[in-house]
Amino acid sequence: MTLAAKLEPIENRTLRERARQELKTALMAGRFMPGEIVTVRSVAEALGTSPMPVREAIHALVAEHALQMRPNRTVRVPVLSASGFRQLEEMRVLIESKAAGMAATRLDDRSIAEIVQHNANMLASLKAGDAGTFLRYNQSFHFAVYRAAGNAFMLPIIEGFWLRVGPYLMSPFASGRYDIRQHYRVGISYHDGIIAALKARDGEAAERAMATDISESAGWYGENLEFAPEA
Repeated sequence: MTLAAKLEPIENRTLRERARQELKTALMAGRFMPGEIVTVRSVAEALGTSPMPVREAIHALVAEHALQMRPNRTVRVPVLSASGFRQLEEMRVLIESKAAGMAATRLDDRSIAEIVQHNANMLASLKAGDAGTFLRYNQSFHFAVYRAAGNAFMLPIIEGFWLRVGPYLMSPFASGRYDIRQHYRVGISYHDGIIAALKARDGEAAERAMATDISESAGWYGENLEFAPEA
């Protein structure tokens, strides 16, 4: 996949924040791989903008630990160790399941309809074996739930988790080792449990269903990913 295919073009007048947001979306949706080098020039060309806002956006993401500056000044997507991946899973289960529980007691019918539609789009892309589209809708599904929690302090924390885990979600499928249907044909059923709990406005059930979704998925990835050596 070319870099231009990973990033949506933006207008030249766009400033740092829009460039930063596009990079964040791409990272969370798995359009970049762990360890991939990110250059100002290539990103600016893909976004159709000047280098300055892209340079500033990349530096901002380095400060947020979403990207990593190496000693030779190159910037890359961070690489996790196995223990780092497990620690990230633990925090995701703790925070994201809580957000789902909060959402169940606060969301309206329009929000539920949006979540259901994202899940339907996921299922359609899964049947087609389209990993990139599936993971994009997976991200949309989860963040529709988390936004419905209505907690402005929680959402940036969850975004931070996804900036680190997003590149790993695509990794097994980009390599061609696995067909996405091998993993997610079972995993998507956990979303049905989340939706049922949300419709019932059952916070405890939504919290349990989200925790199961995250932990079961992370368990599969933990067995099928290549991680950095332990420090």
